[in-house]
Amino acid sequence: MVDTSRGKRRQRSDTLILIGLVASFPLPPSERERDEVQVWIKRTIAWLLQKFGKDHVMSILEHVDENNIHLHVYVHNNGHSVKPLMVGHRERLSAIDADLPAAEVRAAYRDAMIRFQDEYFSDVCESLGLARKSPAPRPRLSRTAYIAQQRQELERREQKVSEHERALNSKAEKLNKLEVELNGFAAHLRRLEAKLLSAVQALAAKRDTLAASWKRLRAKVRAAADTALGKERNRAACEDELATKQAESELLWTDFRSKLTARLDETIDAQKPDVGENARRFMNRP
Repeated sequence: MVDTSRGKRRQRSDTLILIGLVASFPLPPSERERDEVQVWIKRTIAWLLQKFGKDHVMSILEHVDENNIHLHVYVHNNGHSVKPLMVGHRERLSAIDADLPAAEVRAAYRDAMIRFQDEYFSDVCESLGLARKSPAPRPRLSRTAYIAQQRQELERREQKVSEHERALNSKAEKLNKLEVELNGFAAHLRRLEAKLLSAVQALAAKRDTLAASWKRLRAKVRAAADTALGKERNRAACEDELATKQAESELLWTDFRSKLTARLDETIDAQKPDVGENARRFMNRP
């Protein structure tokens, strides 16, 4: 319930019950521990508590998720409208109560909020060497111009998205073609692999056949070699035996001749010396 000039009534569902503010320091989060940053944080907290009161400042959160260090501040009014807590809304209500034209009402709100930012700059930031405004501020646009600018930006981004989609579709088509070619190549490789396996199996069978043939041939060669060796040994034994018989024959002949010669010498010498000499020459011939 809220108090009005006509008494109490239920609060509207669209009543503003929370104020959100952002205070930013122009340094990256990696520089958070610098002395001037810590001084800025303490001064900002003290200034906000002094402006809105401890009972109204709900939370002050430090964020380091963007390019600059910044604080998110939330202010409430115990469930009631927060407009009385903002100087801009107070000045706007005063202008409305004074029956000023709508343009002057808007100007009163704007001027009060500018003074609010000027006070924050002079009380907190100026002594830290910070500037009140950016050296390259963004141009201020009317709502219509801002919406047109945002629409152009959206169209530009949509165009980029479309270009990316077309590029992705083109790449997808190429990938599909490449996949088909790869599948064909894989099938061809499988056929070659089957043929190669069949050829390897045939070569293995021929190898086994040749190995068996070689084994049989080697056995035959070994048997023939053994037979030839046996024959050679038999021939050598026969030659040895023949040589032995020949030597024995020569010994017998020599012995016989010597005995016959001696006998002839005795017989012939006793009868006729000439005949004995001829007989000795005959017996001594080779």
